[in-house]
Amino acid sequence: MTDDTFWLTTPDKESVFAHWFDVDVHRAPPVVLCHPIGPEYMHCRTSMRQLALQLQFAGQASLIFDLPGYGNSSGQLTDPDRLDRWQQALVSATDWVSHHAGETPILLALRASCLLTPPVIASRRLAGLVWWYPYTRGQAFIRDLNLIDLQLKSQTPEDSPFITGGGYPMHRETASQLEQKNLEVHPDYPLNTLVIHTPEQKRIPALAGLEAAGGRVERHASSALSLMARQAEASCVPQQDISQLIAWLGAQPLLKDSRVSERLPHEPSWQSEAFSETSIRANAVFGILTRPLHPAKEAPWVLIPNTGAGHHAGPNRLHVDLARSLALQGIASVRLDLRHLGDSPQQGSDLSNEAYNLTGRDDLATVMRAVLDLGAPSVTLLGLCAGAYNAFQAALAHPDLPIAGLTLINAQTLYWETGDDSRMPSGAQTALTSAQYAQSTSDPKAWLRLLTSPQKWLNVGRFVAVRFAATVNLLRNRIGRTLTPFERDLCQLCNRGLKVRFVFSPDEPGMGALHQAGGQVMQRLIETGQISWDQVEQADHTFTTSHSRQRLIDHLCRQLVDRASITESTAGFKTEIQAS
Repeated sequence: MTDDTFWLTTPDKESVFAHWFDVDVHRAPPVVLCHPIGPEYMHCRTSMRQLALQLQFAGQASLIFDLPGYGNSSGQLTDPDRLDRWQQALVSATDWVSHHAGETPILLALRASCLLTPPVIASRRLAGLVWWYPYTRGQAFIRDLNLIDLQLKSQTPEDSPFITGGGYPMHRETASQLEQKNLEVHPDYPLNTLVIHTPEQKRIPALAGLEAAGGRVERHASSALSLMARQAEASCVPQQDISQLIAWLGAQPLLKDSRVSERLPHEPSWQSEAFSETSIRANAVFGILTRPLHPAKEAPWVLIPNTGAGHHAGPNRLHVDLARSLALQGIASVRLDLRHLGDSPQQGSDLSNEAYNLTGRDDLATVMRAVLDLGAPSVTLLGLCAGAYNAFQAALAHPDLPIAGLTLINAQTLYWETGDDSRMPSGAQTALTSAQYAQSTSDPKAWLRLLTSPQKWLNVGRFVAVRFAATVNLLRNRIGRTLTPFERDLCQLCNRGLKVRFVFSPDEPGMGALHQAGGQVMQRLIETGQISWDQVEQADHTFTTSHSRQRLIDHLCRQLVDRASITESTAGFKTEIQAS
């Protein structure tokens, strides 16, 4: 069994990133897997990949690919012609599998991508069709996107050309076209179909056309969607659904593709006018290297680990946009998946959606050594939330590697111990609880809920006790001129010449906790320029809106391009810290 990654060039000149899970002998038709549109792209990513791996283990090849504007493909979601490009990409991916394998493929679409399948069904012969929790009306999908924006308080102004789409923006022209689409198909050949849907979904009108064509149509109700479509850290792989899918997909007969047609071009890398991208593997770590065609001399390469358990594209495609923006400034970067996350190797049931662990720092060291072999003069580690924790710990654990700096974005905690919750370490939970209590003090309803709920008294009491003990310990350190672990670690990093940059969105719970733990040492390091402390206005934790993402990217590009040396005023402070 092998797996390959490549970029597929479509007839409309889009470059589509694809991951092909091949098998030695095709025992059943290969499967084309089309990811959801919108924020569910990231939420369901682990489940899609796990399905592909289990299909491969069962002897069935499959292709996962990124639609234009998603993941590592070319294009932007804000472009007005996305619907046509998505449908063309789906046709191209289906054609590639058919020509490459010599077998007619099965098409599987999840959620709103089911709305993209009618053109493929009408123009290509398929060995089978799967709609997995399908949206049958585009109007319902766009309504749900608007509801997500309302809940996130990230609606764009009415005169904006696009909607926020829960962090995955969509041009209003594309949204209008999708609103007019209904799932309706009338194949001219028998097409066996499996539909897995929610128990509430009683009627699926499109099935009438499939049944009229003579194909066998099976329906199965499942309630796993609500667990699968959560954010990556909390998403659960619907193993019962996957078992059902593998059994059905494996039972479909092989159909040889007798068409004689030129294969679509595909390359192991993609090159734009300013940079190239290629996939790299370093032991158990997968990454995408973005390399400028005109690199800045001696500029450190930037390594970007996962944000939480989401894969290397980053929340709202942040890591992709950042990497390509850095390349325009001459800076190379690698957006990577720590072991068992994203596209990194997964073995059997050894799944993980752990945002925090003790292996991420060594995974980063593995990639650092790999990029040094590729010619990187040094590296900068850049991480958001749990990625900031992994970057910080990697810099501490591997002083032998040439790390030029750290950029830590919206860090909630920089420490994790065995026994801590892997999704929310105790330090992050304390910071979050502090922020929530601080916001509630001015809310009369919150006080009323507290007075009428004895259980809340106990929770508040426990929190106050923890905070009191932490404050007493901090004061004891201050009086005894003893550095906190965070202060000692900052001194260690800065004494090695690292530039440490903290970047926060407003009202981030970790901002106050880290500033307090850093104490006077952090303040002095900020004054000497070894540490910077910045804030990106009008942004939430994962920079959901396009405007906030662009402000962050612009800020980071300015920081990382400016490689001004630390002034001589830091030398005396280094001596003072070492003596302390």
